[in-house]
Amino acid sequence: MFILTKASVVPFYMALKLLNFVGVWFVGKLTKLMDGYDKRGGIGAMA
Repeated sequence: MFILTKASVVPFYMALKLLNFVGVWFVGKLTKLMDGYDKRGGIGAMA
C-alpha cells in the first residue's frame, strides 16, 4: 500500500499547482484565439 509522506506530497502538490497554472493559461490563450476566430467568422463561429 502506498503511504503518503511529506517528502512525496510536496513535489506532487507543486506539480499539481504548476499544472493548474499552465491549464488556466492555456484555456485563456485558447479563449482569446476563439474570440479572434469569432470576429473573423472562422472556426470559432462554427464551434
